[in-house]
Amino acid sequence: MLLRVALGSLMLLSGYMKLGGPAFTLGELHVAPLQPFDFMASIRAFKLGLPEGLVAFLGHVIPWTELLAGLFILIGLWTRSAALLVATLMVVFAGGITSLLLRGYTDVKCPCFGALGLFCGDRPMGVCHLIRNTGFFTAAAALMYMGHGRLGIDGLLRNGKSTCRT
Repeated sequence: MLLRVALGSLMLLSGYMKLGGPAFTLGELHVAPLQPFDFMASIRAFKLGLPEGLVAFLGHVIPWTELLAGLFILIGLWTRSAALLVATLMVVFAGGITSLLLRGYTDVKCPCFGALGLFCGDRPMGVCHLIRNTGFFTAAAALMYMGHGRLGIDGLLRNGKSTCRT
């Protein structure tokens, strides 16, 4: 359950930080999410030659995908499917980062956690980001294997089904 809560919370935070929600303060930490256009600029910074329509689509879909997958993982609903979605995102993100590094682009910043700079701080894309995404992938793969755990909604729904046979 701890793994599910940790990964779900991180994905919720990652999605929220890209959605342009209101800024807030936690103690001394000021949380200022990106605006959607800022995230689109980050997608463009990967220099993949994507059409502008696709960049706009991804700029809106990726944050919501992270947010919803994180929510489903956190509450334990469709846990394995949500974890598969997160694992797929991590593979795609790792591929993009690897592409940057192989092409010699070492100055691209990651807005993944906005102003929070969790895990890799405000360093440009690099090995730290690959390690972070590998960790998220590993957590998602473990959840695909283990499922929702004892306190997930999936388990409550399954336990509520009748097993009587007529």
